[in-house]
Amino acid sequence: RTWTPTGSTPRAAGSWTSGPSRGCVGRSTTSSGRSQTTRATALAWAGLADGLSLLEFYGYPTPGIALGPRQAARRALELDPTLGEAHASLGIVHSTRREGPEAVRELERAVELRPGYAEAHSWLGWMHLILGRPEEALEPMKRAATLSPLAPAFRAYLAEAYLANGRSRDALREARRAREIQPDYPLAHFIEGLVLYHLGMMAEAKAVLRDVLPVVRPGGTPSLSEVRAVLAVTHAASGDSTNARELLARIEEANHPFSAGLVHAALGEYQAAFDAFARVPTWDSFSTEHFRYFFPDVLGPLRDDPRYQELLRAVDRRWGLDPDGGR
Repeated sequence: RTWTPTGSTPRAAGSWTSGPSRGCVGRSTTSSGRSQTTRATALAWAGLADGLSLLEFYGYPTPGIALGPRQAARRALELDPTLGEAHASLGIVHSTRREGPEAVRELERAVELRPGYAEAHSWLGWMHLILGRPEEALEPMKRAATLSPLAPAFRAYLAEAYLANGRSRDALREARRAREIQPDYPLAHFIEGLVLYHLGMMAEAKAVLRDVLPVVRPGGTPSLSEVRAVLAVTHAASGDSTNARELLARIEEANHPFSAGLVHAALGEYQAAFDAFARVPTWDSFSTEHFRYFFPDVLGPLRDDPRYQELLRAVDRRWGLDPDGGR
């Protein structure tokens, strides 16, 4: 049994019908010569691809549909190869499956075709950040925040990009703006705490990170272990190893090796840190970004070690780069 998205509203794949996909011919046409109905159907397929991608990425169950996000995105492109949203959807599929160069290719095509599509700019910036290109991440992330100034996620991601580029004050401004827009948004609190740590504002960082712990959702971004890790590192930097170790114990109970490795490094336990990093099963967003850019006082002593360089090559491979970090 197959399922086909229907409806004429762009990006709205909220209604479903059983049966195979059927081409439609509308009375009006777009500048590319395609019917409005065909374009709307392509948009619906792109919306379906986005929804399936994110369900898959965050580990939620997907509905009983006889196709995956890649197939849905490709169907959208078959219907309209000039549709920026369809290229963005395929780029998101590549992003969530850690196919970095392919993701960048599709997302660059998406913003070329649809310059006003904020989501495509944001994903493109994020992929540049993940792939070790922080300078290239800034412009698309700034563009996303300009196009959609009240989207707290775009502000939070821009803050992270600023921090990766060493622009901590700009990062703090954007993180706080995200929190003003949506006060209960865990990611905004987390990024603000991360920035405050890098500014040396330990008391403020601890207060923000403690506030976010009760509102972190299971399976959400960030995870409890990720928040506890940054809070533990902040405690360690303040000379409070007791609280840092209490948080480390909870991280280890949750089996989050990257977060555990980060705290071990903050406590000066470098062999334990390397042992934990070697157990990281999947280099995800925060583990990759933290390992590449952040906590210079904590990870700095490790970065000249050949084991660190080998781990960095493993991160590159995990995101589809060659072992030397090429494109």
